[in-house]
Amino acid sequence: MAQLIRPIRQLSPHYHHHFRNLRHLFSKKLPLNTPSPSPTLLLLLSPSFSTARSPPRRRLRRPAPPEALAPTTLVAEDGGESDGSESESSRSKNQRKRDARRAVKWGMELASFSSDQIKRVMRAASLGEEVYDALMLAKRLGADVREGKRRHFNYIGKLLREVEPDLMDSLINATNQGDLPRIQALIASAKDGAEGAGVGDFDDTKTESEDEGESSEEYMAIAARWFDGLVSQNVELTKEVYSLQSVDFDRQELRKLVRKVQLVHEQRKEVTPEK
Repeated sequence: MAQLIRPIRQLSPHYHHHFRNLRHLFSKKLPLNTPSPSPTLLLLLSPSFSTARSPPRRRLRRPAPPEALAPTTLVAEDGGESDGSESESSRSKNQRKRDARRAVKWGMELASFSSDQIKRVMRAASLGEEVYDALMLAKRLGADVREGKRRHFNYIGKLLREVEPDLMDSLINATNQGDLPRIQALIASAKDGAEGAGVGDFDDTKTESEDEGESSEEYMAIAARWFDGLVSQNVELTKEVYSLQSVDFDRQELRKLVRKVQLVHEQRKEVTPEK
C-alpha cells in the first residue's frame, strides 16, 4: 500500500484531498495481503492520464476550385494558339511528303518513255539538261541495283518538285495516250512563256531528224556494248541485259543465240594458227 501512496503524495497538493479519500477507501476494502498495484494501474490513477495526447488528426484537403480544373490553352509568343500552329506545320509537312512522292512517281513514268518523248516533255516543262541526263541514266540502271535506282529516283524527284503539277500530269497523260498535237500545243505555250520571261534551259534548236539520228546512234552504241559483254561473258553487262524490264524479249532464246556466237568464236580461235 505504501508503494501505491508514495507516488501519489509527490503530485500536486491540489489533488491531495482526492487521494486521501482514495487511501481511506483502499484501506477498508483491500486486504492486508493485497499485492502491490501494477504500473498500469498507477498510470490509470495518475491525473495526467486524462490529459494524455490524443492521436494526431488528419487534415482534410480542400477541393481545388473549379477554375483550376478547367483545361488551359497554350498561347504562342506571336499571339496565336500553339495547337493551331502545330496543326498547320503538320499539314505542311504532310503536303511536302505528298509532293515528294508525286515527283518520284513522275520520274519513274518519265524514265519509261523513249528519249524523244522525254525531250518533248523537257521542252514543254522548261526543264534543264540535268533532268534529261538523270532520266537517261535511270533508263540504263538494271534491276540488280535496286537500292541505287531508289536513290536515283529520289534525286530525280528533287529536280522535278518545282514543276507545275497540272502541266506535268497533262504531259505524262498525253505521252501515254500518244496525243502528239496536245504535246506540241503545250510545247508551243511553254516556248511563248520562256521567251517572254527570257528563260531557255533546254536546248530545243535541234530538228526531229537530228534527234532521231542521235537516238539511233546511242542505241547502236548500247547494243554493241551489250553484245561484247554477252560474248565475252562479262558478269556485270550480262546482269544488266537480262534484268531489263522496259523491253520484252525471250531471255531463253537470247541465251541460245549467245551460246552459238560463243561457239563460233571458239571454233575460229582453234582454226586460226598461232603466230
